Amino acid sequence: MKLILQSLLIIVFFGISHLTLKAQEPSSKLIQLTGLIVEDGDSLYGIPGAHIFNPLSGRGTTCNLMGYFTLPVKPGDSLLIASVGYMKQPYVIPTDSINNFSIIFQLANDTVFLPEIHIGRLPTERAFKKAFLSLHLPEDDYNSMKQNLDKQMLINLYGTGDIDPQILARYHMQERANLLEQKYVAQSIKLLDPFAWARFVKDVKTEKQKKEERERAEDLENQW
Repeated sequence: MKLILQSLLIIVFFGISHLTLKAQEPSSKLIQLTGLIVEDGDSLYGIPGAHIFNPLSGRGTTCNLMGYFTLPVKPGDSLLIASVGYMKQPYVIPTDSINNFSIIFQLANDTVFLPEIHIGRLPTERAFKKAFLSLHLPEDDYNSMKQNLDKQMLINLYGTGDIDPQILARYHMQERANLLEQKYVAQSIKLLDPFAWARFVKDVKTEKQKKEERERAEDLENQW
């Protein structure tokens, strides 16, 4: 009977120890936090490019153009919301949070008063023209400008001297769209983007086909 009692006491002791250690361990529950960061006041417009950082985990994210973001966090995590021109705002994730929840953060403007600066100007328009015409660019900048506008260099850059205007316009429009889309988010690696490879292969095939058509047209002209 004594041996059975000792065994029960040992089991109870280890059970209580296990529960105590389990309670001291940090929670591994993940919560999907979504939010909107706006300017303090009556403004309904989001703040693009605001940063949400979790110092404990070292992870964070950036808002999109509309001020929207999403980030996986844990209960009790401390976040720091910051943006240029606004005061930083801390936020602690509630320990009783559900699997996902949304919140709106309002950042107050961070006003900085700069010292007064006096900017001198030329007394007359004639003096300005004279100073502007006598201005000489540094030799390195002038040579760099000439090199960047060199026709042969541009031909080598694009790979052909006869660039299709439609392909060139489509390329620049796509680049501008990508720049606007990825301005406030992490840059993606295009080498790992299957859609980018598909567009590249399509453009190469289109350019090859047009080149073959031009060569056939030139052969016909030479025959005549």
